[in-house]
Amino acid sequence: MNNKALQEIFQLIQHRQLGEALAQTENYLLMHQRGNMEVFNAIKDDYQLMSDYWLRGFDDPSRKEIYCHLLQRLYKLIADIDVNQWMKDNPYLMSIRESARQSHSDWSVASVRHELEEFVSESALLQLEPEHVRKAHAEKLYKDHQLYLTHLFTYILTSHQWKESVADAFTDILLSPTIDSVDQQLIVSAVTLSAMQTFDFHKVKLLVDVYRKASDEPLRQRALVGWVLGIDDKLKSVYDELSGLIRQLCDDDRCRRELAELQMQFFYCLDAEKDTKKIQSEIMPDLMNGSNLKITPRGLAEVEEDSLEEILNPNAAEENMERMEQSMRRMVDMQKQGADIYFGGFSQMKRFPFFSEIANWFVPYFPEHPAVSGILSNARGKKFLEIITRIGAFCDSDKYSFVLAYNQVLGHIPESMLKMIDEGEATPIPVGGEISEEEQSNPAFIRRLYLQDLYRFYRLFPTRNVFHNPFQQSDSAQYVFFANPLFRNSALEWEFMKIIGFLLKRKLYDEAWNILINSVLLERDFSYYMAMGTIIQALTPNAYDDQTHCFKEALRFNPDSEKALSCYARACFGNQDYEESLKSFRQL
Repeated sequence: MNNKALQEIFQLIQHRQLGEALAQTENYLLMHQRGNMEVFNAIKDDYQLMSDYWLRGFDDPSRKEIYCHLLQRLYKLIADIDVNQWMKDNPYLMSIRESARQSHSDWSVASVRHELEEFVSESALLQLEPEHVRKAHAEKLYKDHQLYLTHLFTYILTSHQWKESVADAFTDILLSPTIDSVDQQLIVSAVTLSAMQTFDFHKVKLLVDVYRKASDEPLRQRALVGWVLGIDDKLKSVYDELSGLIRQLCDDDRCRRELAELQMQFFYCLDAEKDTKKIQSEIMPDLMNGSNLKITPRGLAEVEEDSLEEILNPNAAEENMERMEQSMRRMVDMQKQGADIYFGGFSQMKRFPFFSEIANWFVPYFPEHPAVSGILSNARGKKFLEIITRIGAFCDSDKYSFVLAYNQVLGHIPESMLKMIDEGEATPIPVGGEISEEEQSNPAFIRRLYLQDLYRFYRLFPTRNVFHNPFQQSDSAQYVFFANPLFRNSALEWEFMKIIGFLLKRKLYDEAWNILINSVLLERDFSYYMAMGTIIQALTPNAYDDQTHCFKEALRFNPDSEKALSCYARACFGNQDYEESLKSFRQL
């Protein structure tokens, strides 16, 4: 919450100081938001009724539950005011909010469901129409539906706190087999962005339910990312169910495994720009030198073989090819290890009008999308596009970029190349290698590509600064969700050492420390003390007493560890315990 007064009220709610929170809310509303006084007075009256009942000495067994419910009602009021202020301060948000609400008179959940189901029915009926009318009808159907989805996305994004009944109705929509998966995935992304901006328990609960129950894997993975980014430990004192919900999720083996994978994938996303520099400086030059193509002002052109060069340096062609193959293998290896190898190239392709619409950053790629259907129906080069978008490790955002950019450079691609592809004599392979269908259906792979979509949005969207960025690096970075106190004392702690080891290899000591001190169930064993000592050594190099203690404890569990003994010897030396240090070095 950016407003200082609202932030103070929020902190009072967070600390369950309802009386003081009500007093400050009343002052704020009288000065700034008189339109909300009716809702506030209803909460205040119920609080007064509860207080009077208590002051008379009556023992009300449901008092705690009523108190918590009043806290939640007040939080919802403050959260709605905060959302209004957020939009009021940003003309872009106000414009998309008004556009969504003016575009459709009925945004009830029943109406939304009818609209989405109607689209599926009409899509099926297209197959029964004659060929000469089917194309025109399909174009109009998809164009109208995509416009509706765009408005639905912004309607959800700018919505207030949801009632339980609304969240349950949307959950039914997201789990229904009669709704298109593309529509369901886009709705999940809209709910995610809304919940990330201002915590909404019922939106988070919706994402958890979809993650648990959906059979469609891309939908499940979007929901997983959504609830992880949407939870807020500051509200656990107000929503008692939140901690129990998280612990229940973490009791599931599959959920713990996916959360551990997700945590590592967040860090791979953050390396996107570092990986881009590496690719541009070390890999791309060899790829271009080894090929028989060169970049010209008119596009790609084939390079004729130099007969003199063959005579003077007969091994040059073979050496260039070998270097190119090595570079290709490096790209493939980077991609398999989780690197975002396409960010650098595709970040330059986000200036198309297509990306001025916020929903288009999250819409799953499908050939019928009005923005690309006309390009894909072009006979020349159609097969090339179909193959590349099908076998490449491109996130949805990059697939749209690729098709839109391809339309502009089509005339600059060598005719011979297109002809060979169309006739089946050659198959285009994207840089980074071909991804099999089996791998593309892997949950971790699906999740990785969705995270890349998110990362591109928060790095490249023109008005990205009005949104809370989960990739922002800070002391309490949201992407280090293993350090979230909501996961403390849950079965997820069994995965903590795996993630801490991963972070230590990458020299991310602050992040590893935040996770380590969040634990209460971790077994104090060799790995624990080695990690603790290594982090202290990196963050507080002069804290030799603590280092000595940690490495001495590690040796107690594993006396034969040379690494622990070496660290212990150096810590003793720093602590001026030269006799013990010398003894340890001699032992080494």
